[in-house]
Amino acid sequence: MTAAAIIKQARAEGVELRLSTSGKVKASGDQDAVSRWIPIIREHKPEILRALQAANDELRRIVPIVCRAYDCDPAEIVEALQTALGDVNAALESYRLMMQRIQQQVASVGQSGDLYQSPLTTGKGNTA
Repeated sequence: MTAAAIIKQARAEGVELRLSTSGKVKASGDQDAVSRWIPIIREHKPEILRALQAANDELRRIVPIVCRAYDCDPAEIVEALQTALGDVNAALESYRLMMQRIQQQVASVGQSGDLYQSPLTTGKGNTA
């Protein structure tokens, strides 16, 4: 069983796996379900740690991009990231969708890649 499958299946059974601030796997949820999953988690701990770290790293990469696209200030970016890391799975779904939308907007703007095209960059304004 892969780490992704373990994380997904455990979640389906009410066990949330997350990376603690100290870099350890933390399992929470119904105690009976957690107890059933502990042996599997221990057996696959290195792979699960890598998967959870990769998810956290992805959030750390995309949250600031999305926030900047919505004109967030630095404090708002920090707050958004802290909130996202509180529920990594849900946050990844949301932020991936927002990233797709931003990428579509950028692609539709053209080669400049700017979401906002000023008259100076498009050549349509007065240059005098």
